[in-house]
Amino acid sequence: MMEAEAAAEEDQAHGSGNGYLWILPSPPQPVAGDDDDDETQQPQRFWFEVTSFCLQWRLAPRSEQHTVNRIAFSDVAQVAPLSSTNLRITTLTSTLVLKAPTRDVRNMWLQSLGDAIFCSGRPPAASPVVLLHECMDNNDIEYLKHLLSTNSSLITSADDEGNSLLLQACKRNASVEVHQTLLQYGVDPHSLNWE
Repeated sequence: MMEAEAAAEEDQAHGSGNGYLWILPSPPQPVAGDDDDDETQQPQRFWFEVTSFCLQWRLAPRSEQHTVNRIAFSDVAQVAPLSSTNLRITTLTSTLVLKAPTRDVRNMWLQSLGDAIFCSGRPPAASPVVLLHECMDNNDIEYLKHLLSTNSSLITSADDEGNSLLLQACKRNASVEVHQTLLQYGVDPHSLNWE
């Protein structure tokens, strides 16, 4: 039974913003005195998915999602085609090269990523503080959780007037869900103003 499910996953067609791609290894960096060429990395196949705030990947559609296997759209500086089936995602700190099975699938991924990144209203490489305020204003709880989990310094941050994150949410008339999320991620309810 499990083999049939695995085969069905293998044959699952690429949809808009989800499907299998290969992560190509980064070119090896030469090391002085290292003549061992036997350790070449092979491309690895993963299930990729475009969400409302990131590109994430895992071994299969139903596999566990690890937070390290995602790229936030706010960190993306460039998405570009490389060859007929490859595309490159450049972030503020790294580059990821992906291989699609066909040129059409590669173009579909370029379109999906472009729509998600550049049409979502979140500019590439935007400041986490600006994105945090946007989440408070738009009640975007999922992206707020992502920001707080990946930028722990935001939890204790204050604005130019010394207002804590919780007081900023109050002043912005943020929803109860935003306040609950801030408290859940460790914002101190006793420190409303740092001055």
